[in-house]
Formats: sequence, C-alpha cells, structure tokens
Amino acid sequence: MLRILAFLACLAAVAPAAATEFCGLRPTSDGFVALRAGPSAQARLIARMRVGDEVMLGLDRVGPWIAVRWWRGDTRLTRGFATGRRGWVHGALLDEICG
Repeated sequence: MLRILAFLACLAAVAPAAATEFCGLRPTSDGFVALRAGPSAQARLIARMRVGDEVMLGLDRVGPWIAVRWWRGDTRLTRGFATGRRGWVHGALLDEICG
C-alpha cells in the first residue's frame, strides 16, 4: 500500500496543478503552428510547432488564445516533462477535441 501511495505522490509531482490535458495540433497551409510569447498574433514567436508535436493545455485563456506547454514530437517522454516550453497558441489550431 505504501508503494502505491508513493507512486501516486510521484505522479502528482510530475505535472503542475494547472495541467488539464494533452493535445495535438491541426495541420496548417504553411506547415506550422506558432507558439507565441503572449496571447496575440503580434506577440514574439517562440517556436514553430508541427503536427506530431504535443501540447498540454493550461488554465489561462485570453479570448481564443490558450496558454500551453509544448514538446517537439515525443520529447516529453524521452527527455522529461520539464523540457517543455511555455507559450500561447490560438485555440482554433489545436485538435478538435482540445480547443
């Protein structure tokens, strides 16, 4: 029983409380989805995300913009949760079940 409780405690420590769900990205005509420094198309571009990358939705939202944590491909699994970059993405560019 103690091992199970310790395991559950470790899982809780890995993901922040603001985490809600993991999502994919929709394909776009230019081949990427912009990860922005703020909730605006004019905010600084942090990264060019691609289909197959993974984002985790946060709780912060400003209009159609959603705060996310992003990993290239499966790097969350291979290099760890903390390697994700934080930024903002327009909700229309997330998979249908997420945005």
